[in-house]
Amino acid sequence: MTSREVVCCFCNHQFRENFDWDPERVRAKDGREIQVEVSKCPMCSRLLYVKQDSLRALDTDEYGLVEVRLK
Repeated sequence: MTSREVVCCFCNHQFRENFDWDPERVRAKDGREIQVEVSKCPMCSRLLYVKQDSLRALDTDEYGLVEVRLK
């Protein structure tokens, strides 16, 4: 488990979050795919996406989950 600082993209609240780093794959509106963890801001209670290499969280409305297809 890792712990790191995150800044909410809605209210700019900075908080420490613990991650197991079991990422979800999401797709941006421009088509690129990224791996993120889901978090929740303790100040404004909004759901956020957090990239492993970024301090600032991402708005979940800007990304859609990538379908995982089993063969």
